[in-house]
Amino acid sequence: MFHLYSLVYFYILNILYSKEYSFMDSISQFVLGASVGYLLAGKDRGKKAIFIGGLAATLPDLDTFFIKPFEYDDLTMLIHHRGFTHSLLFAVLAPILCAWGSRSWFKSLTFKGLYWWYFWVFLTHSLLDCFTSWGTQFFWPHPYKVAFNAIFIIDPLYTLPLMIGLLGYKRPGWVKKGVIISCMYLLLCVGMKGYMYHRIKQSIQVQSIPAIRFTYRPTPFNCLLWSTTIESKHHFFFSTYSIFDSKSFSPMFAVPKQHHLLPYEQMPSRLKSLIYVTKEYYSLEKTASKMIVRDLRFGLFGDPLRYGPIHIFSHEIQRPISESSRIIMKRSEVPNMGQHFKELFFRMFPFIKK
Repeated sequence: MFHLYSLVYFYILNILYSKEYSFMDSISQFVLGASVGYLLAGKDRGKKAIFIGGLAATLPDLDTFFIKPFEYDDLTMLIHHRGFTHSLLFAVLAPILCAWGSRSWFKSLTFKGLYWWYFWVFLTHSLLDCFTSWGTQFFWPHPYKVAFNAIFIIDPLYTLPLMIGLLGYKRPGWVKKGVIISCMYLLLCVGMKGYMYHRIKQSIQVQSIPAIRFTYRPTPFNCLLWSTTIESKHHFFFSTYSIFDSKSFSPMFAVPKQHHLLPYEQMPSRLKSLIYVTKEYYSLEKTASKMIVRDLRFGLFGDPLRYGPIHIFSHEIQRPISESSRIIMKRSEVPNMGQHFKELFFRMFPFIKK
């Protein structure tokens, strides 16, 4: 019962102190850590290894809890979340303290064995986050955030094999098979990303888009439908590509950059930090009272050709802008969410008639 209360308490904290993280993403990290912990526990394999491994794997996400008291504005969390606690350095150093504190919990593991047990639990958490689109500061203190854009932050096809393996942990090989299947699915996502790269390049050439660069990522909960952000001199172009598309191109939706509204050289340092986080995939919009920065790394939500642009993340700064200006992150209100996901399904499988 204590284990249950501890787990519930942890997830309540995680939800309260994290704006962009989801409960389902924490579950993915929990079952991954639980599986790794179980497989590396030796003779101590069992419920204890599963629970402690899962709990340890979700500890890095508590960085939001410690960042919150020092939060000047939403940019603070944006910069520092998935920072030190998701780095290779943390995976090397934190197991020393964790192994010392839990040395009496595992009878078959020496201090050295416990160190490597925690090392792999922490490292697999960070590596999985690196494959998503958000960005992970794996090489902290270097500010660059690794984002392979290969898997959506919540993908049931990755998580379910791990969950099923843990549910059948008493059966020989089930946990191991769950890890293998999840890893194979992750490799499939990487392969899909490579295939989509050539599809998008071909589409750019066919439509004569004057592209400078582009980024792309899987749409929610799958690896079959991908969305792209293509940069030209004055515009960003958006489109989606299904693995089942018969055409060599997809219609594009253009959004003007409007970078002239506030040239980079005139931006205060905190706003420049925000632009760095977006990897310069951003557009500007000015109103009478504020400047709006649209983060376009993640594309647009839904079908912009039908519903217009629904920006996933935007950041507002009150005018006039100064070094002390606060940056407030906004998420777009999405009406008829069910309809959007229905259309997402049919876009994913274009051969299915509505």
